[in-house]
Amino acid sequence: MRTFTARVCRISAGALLLGVAVAWTARGARAGVAQILYRQCKFGGVLQYPKAGRLGATFRRCEDAQRLYPWNYWFCVWTAESAWHERFDLLGREIPEHVKMAAYWCDNGLARNPYKSQLRLLKTRLLERESVVEALRYWEACVDWEFWNPYNHAVLVDLRARAGDYAGAMESLEWVKGSSHYEYAASRLNDAWNSELRAMRKRASPIPRPAGEF
Repeated sequence: MRTFTARVCRISAGALLLGVAVAWTARGARAGVAQILYRQCKFGGVLQYPKAGRLGATFRRCEDAQRLYPWNYWFCVWTAESAWHERFDLLGREIPEHVKMAAYWCDNGLARNPYKSQLRLLKTRLLERESVVEALRYWEACVDWEFWNPYNHAVLVDLRARAGDYAGAMESLEWVKGSSHYEYAASRLNDAWNSELRAMRKRASPIPRPAGEF
């Protein structure tokens, strides 16, 4: 009886281990195929398509890759950034479908990795299309989490200046000093301030007197 029970236990344990091995092998196979699709998107394959059709091909490949292995957020990063960088047509007009695609994949990636810097920056750029204040609020939280990166403060300078918070922008600029991003940040602050001055002068300009009136 004991021999039979021991045999059953060994068979059960072996079946369990086999099941686990099969499951992990299947998962590994899915991950491998998904990685091939991702590499085709990034390094070749879809690059043979004309630029007009490349984004659609990238989107389809990344959809397939995500279905196979939804844990890899790099698929989302690549597709979101591709859509964002190709959001203008040859005449410089914005393509709404590409912006929507960038937003979709950005949110998709942030759901998997809410701390990915590329996705956080893209989310900020998407938010500032509707409200600089909302984008600033979101980016300030990102900077609090990754404070010691000078580039983060450079972006903060830009957002604070365009939101009209020049004192905050000057404070952020101090954290960019000595880095390669200082010139960019200082120029963005200067541009915002000059734009503000022009607007103030325009508001202060006297209204032209109509001809014939005294």
